[in-house]
Amino acid sequence: MSNTPRSNFFVSLLRGAWRALDGLRRVIHLVILLVLALIVLAVLTPTSLVVEEDSALVLAPSGRLVDQLSGSPIDRTLARAQGLPPQETLLRDLIEALESAREDKRIDAVVLDLSRLTGGGLSKLEEFAAALRVFRESGKPVIAYGEGFSQAQYLLAAQADEVHLHPAGGVVLQGFGYYLSFYRRALDSLLIDLNVVTVGDFKSMGEPYTRDDMSEGEREVARAWLASLWEVYRETVSSARGLEAAELDRYISELLPSLEALDGDLAQMALDAGIVDSLLHRDELGERMRELVAADHESIDGFRGIDHDTYLAAQRASNAYKREAKRMRGADQVAVITAAGMILPGDQAPGSIGSDSTARLVRQAREDDRVRAMVLRIDSGGGSAFASEVLLRELAQFRDSGKPLVVSMGSIAASGGYMIALAGEQIWASPTTLTGSIGVFSMFPTVQRGLDRLGISNDGVGTSWLAGQFRPDRELDERARRAIELTAGNFYDRFVGAVAERRGLNGQQIDAVTEGRVFSGVQALDNGLVDALGDLDDAVASVAALAGLEPGSFRVRHVEPELTFMQRVALGMLGGAGEPGVALLRAMMGASGPTNLLQGLLLRLEREVLIIQAFGDPRGVAAYCLVCEID
Repeated sequence: MSNTPRSNFFVSLLRGAWRALDGLRRVIHLVILLVLALIVLAVLTPTSLVVEEDSALVLAPSGRLVDQLSGSPIDRTLARAQGLPPQETLLRDLIEALESAREDKRIDAVVLDLSRLTGGGLSKLEEFAAALRVFRESGKPVIAYGEGFSQAQYLLAAQADEVHLHPAGGVVLQGFGYYLSFYRRALDSLLIDLNVVTVGDFKSMGEPYTRDDMSEGEREVARAWLASLWEVYRETVSSARGLEAAELDRYISELLPSLEALDGDLAQMALDAGIVDSLLHRDELGERMRELVAADHESIDGFRGIDHDTYLAAQRASNAYKREAKRMRGADQVAVITAAGMILPGDQAPGSIGSDSTARLVRQAREDDRVRAMVLRIDSGGGSAFASEVLLRELAQFRDSGKPLVVSMGSIAASGGYMIALAGEQIWASPTTLTGSIGVFSMFPTVQRGLDRLGISNDGVGTSWLAGQFRPDRELDERARRAIELTAGNFYDRFVGAVAERRGLNGQQIDAVTEGRVFSGVQALDNGLVDALGDLDDAVASVAALAGLEPGSFRVRHVEPELTFMQRVALGMLGGAGEPGVALLRAMMGASGPTNLLQGLLLRLEREVLIIQAFGDPRGVAAYCLVCEID
């Protein structure tokens, strides 16, 4: 049968379409191969990192100061490629840069640009401040500049030799406050019953859902730890600025009359109070810096500067650094494991503490013959009671192996965070650490009243009284509630027992520190919850001494999850290309992304959901400190 003109037409059309699609496929493949070739070329091309003479080290932390970066390196590289500012800055990188620059003859000064710093916990700010004070002992100046300083930013700026403020800026000091939203009436109007069980008279986790205001017990505890933190803040700032501590209180209390006298000029108010040294525009700051370091007219600020990330990369790529790393490769090790974020069951990404993933790191350090001792760095308000117990057991096994274990508390080590700290032979805290909160709670929401209002009822049968009790569309039976109380009480009793045993506290002493009370590091030392006040370096020195290691004879190794082979390949292609590779990725991906505000709202929503779900705890019991979040 011969082809008709119509059939020939359709065959030709299909063939043409196929050739077009095949051509498009080839073009797409070619583009992909070209992009990959460019990235690989950039990876394989060595980047020359040079620290020039007469430079300033520019410290410009972005987001929050943290002991551990959240997520994976690939996630952070992709976010960077999208043009998103970092949401976190690793504290130890800033401190390492300062320590290296202190002896580096190419670095003549340090510039503090704190405009993108959003906080990070008072203890971490204190550690950064201490590192700045040590750097100043070298005789090299530290210059702080801001278009405005928040309270957290100013704690660091105050450590500088010179504090310069934009004439249109200001310094906002307000003291520390602890305020919560209370949802009882809202939940009642929505006909939601949130069944809350707390163990500990001062365990305030359930208050926002069961009350319309703060209880007197919680006010009592909060006033004490807030006053302790503010005292440390005032002392740190006033001693650095040569002011009386009372002058900071006066700066706050007399804000309104001072502004009225100055026609609302907040910058002049800060200058008159001695809070800053001068009011400078950014170009005037450039003039000041060119008196200290070399000029660089290609730089937006007009002086030769190098950011801390680039500086550290250059230092780590230097021959001297490589020689020292090779020398220490066979040395004894003090492992440092960071436990930061919520404590959750199972495997968790960095930025959260997983009962399996963090335990795996502890076990890795225990089984490594090169590791002679370990420091557990905790920055956590707790989370799942079950996951906390799992980690405590793993840490106790490390301690029982004969290797010393010392705990270093960051900004927060409370509730479940304090529980895992009990494994340490010593516990070190910062004066501003928030700790304690020895208590537990459980929450279970039910919406049967709301459904009834809509005309929806629930009925049925079960093989026992317990069947169907934990459905959100049914009212919680008193017997089920009692079962929750007994379960939570059982964990609380074990928690308190562990505190009494590990800390050597008697009945009266244990009563004074439990029931959910929160303490600052200073208060915790007075009450026997911690052994000493100091930072991570102090804890490392202490555990090395317990292991019989001489100073300088061991290497500190931060034990972190190892990347898979494919992750290393991907990271090498994405991030190893340096700025050219990142710029190429940015062009491919676009520069848009979620705003800080949206991210903050999503993170808060995620936390609230986790709290309601008791952090995935199999018993529905949480050991978490809601109040322990303050900068």
